[in-house]
Amino acid sequence: MGKPLIDLAGMKFGRLSVKERAGYDGKTLWRCICDCGEERIVRSPHLRSGKQVSCGCLKAETARARMTKHGNAPRSGVSRTYSIWTNMVSRCTNPKNENWQHYGARGISVCDRWMTFDGFLADMGDAPANGTIDRINTDGGYCPENCRWTDWATQMRNKRNNVWVELNGEKMVREDAKAILGLSNRAMNKFVAEQKALIA
Repeated sequence: MGKPLIDLAGMKFGRLSVKERAGYDGKTLWRCICDCGEERIVRSPHLRSGKQVSCGCLKAETARARMTKHGNAPRSGVSRTYSIWTNMVSRCTNPKNENWQHYGARGISVCDRWMTFDGFLADMGDAPANGTIDRINTDGGYCPENCRWTDWATQMRNKRNNVWVELNGEKMVREDAKAILGLSNRAMNKFVAEQKALIA
């Protein structure tokens, strides 16, 4: 017996007011009206988890925020931290961003506080030299609890599609093992295949 339907009609999630049930696509769908007047059909988990809190109008507000006059805004020269922030928001909110499929399309979101640069800067501070923003849980969103400044090498070791191998009793990513062994790509592929065969 399935779980009983939790009626969200009449509830509000962020800027979205739930009006009525709108169908089912594996999850219950709800017809919502945004504070700005736009209508959206939203899946129940996206409402209850906070993944979707507006029709998308926050994106327009973010664009306006980019013109705010402060030390990192375009009028005074774009800082590296500001550039990291704009790229982060874009790949999570803009379907035209070249990296959308790896972020927004799979449910990676930016918390409400970080939809403004001031909120992001207050929590994260300026990006360190050669620092990059890294999500600790690669399936989680961008928020203070899940993000850190780290170097590029560390971030590459935290990718969800990394291939892991064992070398001398130590688990490491494929590229690190390849460098230690001094193997070509072809030889490393053979090494990985042999390890998989042993596990199987």
